[in-house]
Amino acid sequence: MVTLSVSHSAPGLRGYEVVIKRQINRKTNEWKDVSGTKDLRRRQADIEDEHPSYKDIPDLLFPVAQADINENSTYAVVCRLKSSPPYTITSTGGLFIHPDYPGVTVTVPENAVAPESPFTLELKVQEVPNEEFKGEDVFLGPILRINCFEFIQLLRPVTIQLPVSLRDQQDFKPDPIEYRVRVFFMNCEEEKKEWTELTDLVEPTQFDAKFVRIQVQRFSRYSFSLERRKENSRDYGQGILSYLTRFTRTQPQAASFVAYFRPHIPNILSLICCPAHLREEVIQNLEKREVTFADGNSMEDMIPGEDKAFVFLSGGMRPFDEEDLERIFLKLLKDDIKFKTELRVLLVDDEDLAQVEFRNTSIHTDRMRLLCKFHLTLPSRKMPRAAGQDLRELERQPEIKDGSPSPDELEGLSEEISEKWKKLGRRLHFGEAQITEHDKNNDKLSEKAYKLLMAWKGRDASAATYSVLHKALSDVERRDLAQGFCCQ
Repeated sequence: MVTLSVSHSAPGLRGYEVVIKRQINRKTNEWKDVSGTKDLRRRQADIEDEHPSYKDIPDLLFPVAQADINENSTYAVVCRLKSSPPYTITSTGGLFIHPDYPGVTVTVPENAVAPESPFTLELKVQEVPNEEFKGEDVFLGPILRINCFEFIQLLRPVTIQLPVSLRDQQDFKPDPIEYRVRVFFMNCEEEKKEWTELTDLVEPTQFDAKFVRIQVQRFSRYSFSLERRKENSRDYGQGILSYLTRFTRTQPQAASFVAYFRPHIPNILSLICCPAHLREEVIQNLEKREVTFADGNSMEDMIPGEDKAFVFLSGGMRPFDEEDLERIFLKLLKDDIKFKTELRVLLVDDEDLAQVEFRNTSIHTDRMRLLCKFHLTLPSRKMPRAAGQDLRELERQPEIKDGSPSPDELEGLSEEISEKWKKLGRRLHFGEAQITEHDKNNDKLSEKAYKLLMAWKGRDASAATYSVLHKALSDVERRDLAQGFCCQ
């Protein structure tokens, strides 16, 4: 029997479970849960008792999934929403409670289901981070997923109860008189699954500072917001719907940030954002190259492909162009793809350290959130300083990747190119008729860009290289994207 520890980037949110799985059949790709998986989040609090001496604590990269194993095999870490046992619903009704969160209940009255139509359902609940609306007198409650395996027509309304918070210690204690409740649901029966505000409730919503209770006549996904009643308050409805859509489409992940100077080009600061479990791989690669770097973990989980991290510099370093700070940012991309970008910098004064911060917006507002902060040792004195800067060093050709970009990378790029997608299409040698066709057939700018980039990849095959894309992006004045998506 040995103990297996595997780093991961799963969020530390209530409602999820982290499980180590073992591959039991390679041919059929069949996996089985390893019993007794522990989800360790912090070095001291999680494993101090098992290791009385700090020096004896394993050199683990947190968060970590840990389990005892007794055979050689292939293992993987999976993060998933924890499901309740399946409940059988009959015409007699009943009270159905999520075993891990007793405050999450579904009450089915008698005769809500036809006697000849019993069915089963499962309950899943997930905590929603509230940093998105910090300082706005808005609070989002958890999401309840009621999973049925068939379409059910309810004859009478059922009552759903959700707690304000899934955590044992509820820091937020709203006064029901001061806050109003808005209910949101996702209609999973429709082909296009989108969150909508629920306004046709059977009975008024009940709220007693700890729980929200609503009556509904369909099973779906439900959540709610609490908004302080005040004069001339803005409507947060669309912002909440957009956030719920982003949050439920992609699971948040723990992220890590790395900053370092490119070898032999000390005027270029390279920045990386990657899932936490890939941090060690990134650092080992930099150590092999004898690169000076600094790194840190994000204070908040990030939604891959959505959340942005803008960089701020202070101390012995500043950006060569201040406007770069508004347009250069990092994203945590999907499927373990780490995002990298570069920033041209100048050294100032005689300081040896610079402070590097990542925040969720480039605009200085009360809602600006700190994601990560660390200090970076500056290169040797041979690096040109702000006075008499040798700009020729800054224009050196970056190291462009070999091969062709993947569909996932092109999808990420399409989110950033926005209104310049037509210009990019012309640089990739698409005719006006082809560009117009993409324009008509797609609604969103990102989708227009993505379909065009995929058409380029399909048309040029192996000739659709990072090098070609780098030149095209540079020609449309998006060198930041050219470096971030196409360079080593």
